[in-house]
Amino acid sequence: MEELTKKLQQALTEVHVTMQSDDVDTEDAAWVKYLDVRFEIAQYRKAAAAAELPAI
Repeated sequence: MEELTKKLQQALTEVHVTMQSDDVDTEDAAWVKYLDVRFEIAQYRKAAAAAELPAI
């Protein structure tokens, strides 16, 4: 999870940096990267929560 948190922070930093530019394509690419990492974290948490549930 620590690795994912670092990835998320890097992606967010990239978003902030690209927001300073006038290149819309670069901004969009940075947002996509950020959202991909957010999705990856959500999937990780979902899998971790499912692993904690008892099997029926």
